[in-house]
Amino acid sequence: MAASLPWSARALGLLAALLVCPPAWGQQPVSLMTPKDAWSFNNGAEFPGATGSLSVAPAAKLAGRDSLKLVGDFTKGGNYVQAGRKIDNIDVRELSFWVRSSGGEQFTVRLNDASGQTHQINLKLEAKDDWQRVVLPLERFFARRGQADAITMVSKYEYWGGAKDGQWHGPATGLYLLLGNNGPTKVRTLWLNDIAILPRPKEVPGAEVTTVVRLDEVLDGEHDWRFTRGEEFPGAKGSFTVVKDQPAAGQSCLKLAGDFTKGGAYVAAVKNLRELDVKDVAAVRMKVKSDNATRIGVQLVDGSGQTHQAPRPITADGQWHDLTIKPTEIAGGEHWGGANDGKWHGPLSQIALSVSDKSDEKTKQPTVLLADMRAECLLPVFAQPAAFKADFEGLTKLPEGWATQGNVAIDSGTAAQGSRSLVLTRSLEEIDRPCTVTSPTFAVAPGRWAISLACKADLNSSDNSYRGAVDLEALDAAGKVVERITLAEQFGKRDWQPIKKQVDLPKGVTAARFQVRLDKTHGRFWLDDLSAAYLAPAPRKDDRISRLLFSTARLGNLLFPDDPRRVNVTVEATKPLRDEQLAMTWEVRDYWGAEQSRPATATLQRAGKKDNRLAYEATIDLGPLALEVGRYYELHAAIPLEGGEPFRNFTSLAILPEAETKKFKPEEVPFTSRNWDNRFTEYFQLTDRLGIRTCGVWGGWSAKPPYPPEAPNIELCEKLGMGVLTGTPIATIESGKKDYDEKALRQGVRNFVEKYGKYRPLIVNLGNEPHGTGERVQANVAAYKIVYEEIKKVAPQVTVVATSVEPNEEYFKAGYGQWCDAYDFHIYETPADIRRTIGEYHELMKKYGQVKPIWSTELGLNSQGLPRHTVAVDLTKKFATFFAAGGASASWFGLIYPDADAKSYGSSGDSHNVFDCRYNRYCPRLDAVAYYNTVNAISIKKFVEERLYPDGVHAFYFRDRDGRALQVLWKDKGRQDVFIPLPGVEQVRIVRADGSRRTLDANKSGVTLGVTEDPLLLLYDGGEKQLAKELGKPAVSLDTPPQMIARRAPTTLTVTLDGKTAGDVDLIVPPSWGVKKETDQATNSSRSAVRFVLTPPATSAVREADLTVTLKGQGGKRQGELYFRCPIAE
Repeated sequence: MAASLPWSARALGLLAALLVCPPAWGQQPVSLMTPKDAWSFNNGAEFPGATGSLSVAPAAKLAGRDSLKLVGDFTKGGNYVQAGRKIDNIDVRELSFWVRSSGGEQFTVRLNDASGQTHQINLKLEAKDDWQRVVLPLERFFARRGQADAITMVSKYEYWGGAKDGQWHGPATGLYLLLGNNGPTKVRTLWLNDIAILPRPKEVPGAEVTTVVRLDEVLDGEHDWRFTRGEEFPGAKGSFTVVKDQPAAGQSCLKLAGDFTKGGAYVAAVKNLRELDVKDVAAVRMKVKSDNATRIGVQLVDGSGQTHQAPRPITADGQWHDLTIKPTEIAGGEHWGGANDGKWHGPLSQIALSVSDKSDEKTKQPTVLLADMRAECLLPVFAQPAAFKADFEGLTKLPEGWATQGNVAIDSGTAAQGSRSLVLTRSLEEIDRPCTVTSPTFAVAPGRWAISLACKADLNSSDNSYRGAVDLEALDAAGKVVERITLAEQFGKRDWQPIKKQVDLPKGVTAARFQVRLDKTHGRFWLDDLSAAYLAPAPRKDDRISRLLFSTARLGNLLFPDDPRRVNVTVEATKPLRDEQLAMTWEVRDYWGAEQSRPATATLQRAGKKDNRLAYEATIDLGPLALEVGRYYELHAAIPLEGGEPFRNFTSLAILPEAETKKFKPEEVPFTSRNWDNRFTEYFQLTDRLGIRTCGVWGGWSAKPPYPPEAPNIELCEKLGMGVLTGTPIATIESGKKDYDEKALRQGVRNFVEKYGKYRPLIVNLGNEPHGTGERVQANVAAYKIVYEEIKKVAPQVTVVATSVEPNEEYFKAGYGQWCDAYDFHIYETPADIRRTIGEYHELMKKYGQVKPIWSTELGLNSQGLPRHTVAVDLTKKFATFFAAGGASASWFGLIYPDADAKSYGSSGDSHNVFDCRYNRYCPRLDAVAYYNTVNAISIKKFVEERLYPDGVHAFYFRDRDGRALQVLWKDKGRQDVFIPLPGVEQVRIVRADGSRRTLDANKSGVTLGVTEDPLLLLYDGGEKQLAKELGKPAVSLDTPPQMIARRAPTTLTVTLDGKTAGDVDLIVPPSWGVKKETDQATNSSRSAVRFVLTPPATSAVREADLTVTLKGQGGKRQGELYFRCPIAE
């Protein structure tokens, strides 16, 4: 969250106080009265003579509660007696209790803190024998001690042990209440009741509120920075002054100037930031302008007193540029003092900006203008008591206010904590009936909320759409749901999983409620420890920009090589953009975050209105960039916002040739498409663009006479030259409905074929993921028989694919194998599970004499929360394994689902889409590129053989009728450099997981490759009709490659040469990376090494370094590549 308008340091205290205070819910005190045996008596034995006792005094009740009675007998001497107890991890804001004293006007409290320090506080009491309440505001006592508004009830304070500094170091570890020998009465009694601690609110990690503090305030023409000429290095001159009418008329900026013509090392402007009193500073942002300085020095002092120092490059072109200084990025370089560990320990306490003799090496007189200087400060947010809480303890049934459908009950035998939980149960026979529970509504306010819950699942799930789900529904004053936030989704079998989330409730909400449901599945789903607690108010921020949208010449941003490489940008705003917001910055990155272009600026132009929003447009021309055909790229854009992070968005794109598979008939290509909803026009078009030649269609017919058929958008298949894979209404029979009788099924088939039979090839998929056993199976198989018989009567050439079901012997026993031309199953597990499933099908087919091809109209991955690289790698491995195991035709689930408001992004449903669907601007994810490459690499090729070489290297071999070959290679774990024998092969095209492709010269022998966990596609013509029996020794190899690459220091990558020279080897690194080649010739001239010293750019978004070692052969042709990728060390 970010506040919109810059704050001064003086306003921060008020804001912090507001953040601590809840809107309507108070902090709850923690009673220390129980358990009674936690309290113990001590007679202060270090001062001999005192005796006494501590007991429960039922006779001295207060508000019906028993009291503690402390008696001290000082007739024989002694100094004090005490009642004390340990305290478990509670930090104290306020201590309160009721006390009744005989014979004294003073009372002593001892508190032990976490450092082991003892704080002894003497409190004044009223001179009376009746009950009186004592409240010690401990937090305020330590904060105001020694000041005019200090606590007046304290008569004396002492401390010893531990930190021994007189400061509180929470939490508290012990409380002791003392009765002293300080009056004429030698036997004294003290009654105590309702002893309680009001805890300090606990800070919620990750919920910090960001506010902006100006660092360049100018009052009466003066700034509040300190200037130094670096007097320890005599000779420098300079100044730090205010300049008017910069960066625009009526504004002012600060000028840092240095003159080193007569010596000196630096001049600097220094600002003390201790008065900010914040948790930390996330970033310091400013605009800089210079005609001659190329660098500015940055020195930051952290909360431990450690100084961190690093230069930052600036552009000497006389133009204003943005400069962002992030303490965590400055740390790690030169440092001294304080913790002295090179790590950042917030908060930022001082900043110094300097210029030196190196800033302007020509004239030694650097000048830098600084404007719009601001610190993004993080203020802590503290947890408040829950506005809603349900742990189901002590319940036998749900109380009033809960609404249920289906079997919802209190489970007294299973709980995340305690002994009870809420359980939703649905049997297979009840699969079509809703099973939900909705909590009572509770009052909420807009802002950030902490939600916690625990859930457990024992569900039957073929994929993650068969799940138990928990949502938070936010309601307006009229009770309308204005936002629905998914909190948890569980499928399959999962033990108790605690879930904690922070959610932002929008403006206009007044109430909320939880809803729990079962989707598609049967089994049990438990819920426990449900709560919602307010954290912080909705921030005021510059939210004028609603959307930042991208489009290109092609749907899905899959450009053809000859297409213009322009990206059209549209910005939608609720208010006019400021002048500085018309300058949108952009850059191109690869999947791993490595910049492929220098940051550039595009100017936004007003373009009317769209849907009641102001529209601005710009065009970005990517033509001058050296973008590779096939490779996945991302375009990132940002627009500045006042007082916070820029508004950012990104799109992705790839330049791909026309699909290879379009040269062949649809029935020759063993792939079909599958989607959440097969009716969208874009789905058909993207199916075609990927090269999938048979498209899934939502076909069927009515259950009522005359049984009219339907197949939305089927005509697009004909237009695009694709085959058709349609469904039937049997799916409704499988779900238990009885709308379709035999006549409806038979006549419906005839009507469907009569209307759509011209579309060829036409494939009919009988059903979809049936549930149930016994009579349900019999009814399903009867329907399959009717539809199959009728199709074969009217269109015998139509292929009929069975319903999608796991290898299920009950279906085989019922004879369903007679009523199909191919079997079908859906699977979202591992490649090994695909192989196992096909093996089980083969066993059942053989056992029941129904041997037929095996299809999978849904291969997939439950990919929510997974990197798209993981999905892309899994996709290729699963297709290779499917065909190797004997599969005939397959599809990956799914392609798209419209997301007009970008609210589904990141959900379980969205995670299945290979295209990013935000705002319905479909753009490829990495797995879309992998899908295209896998489909077009396999094309019409048939599986030939597979091998598992030593050390876990897998190879799959495909070949078509014309001798075009494909090898799919990967390694189970790690990487290995190998020689791939390819006798008789001239050229090999290598396609990697990110879509990048290279052509290598095999020279009728083979190629050297680095095989990793990412599958490689090797495409070539001719060669042997089988895989090599063994892999060869590589001509070059990586020698103990680094585990990490340093972001701010050189890293060395060593390549060992075996019979090759240093001139044969090179290294491909991301643009703007520095690389230095060093040769290390060994004593044996046949073996040597080449070292590449890598230096990443000073600032970069790169997450992992993707490097390629290239190997040249005869005539300078590339004969090998070693692939290596590793994380960037922060």
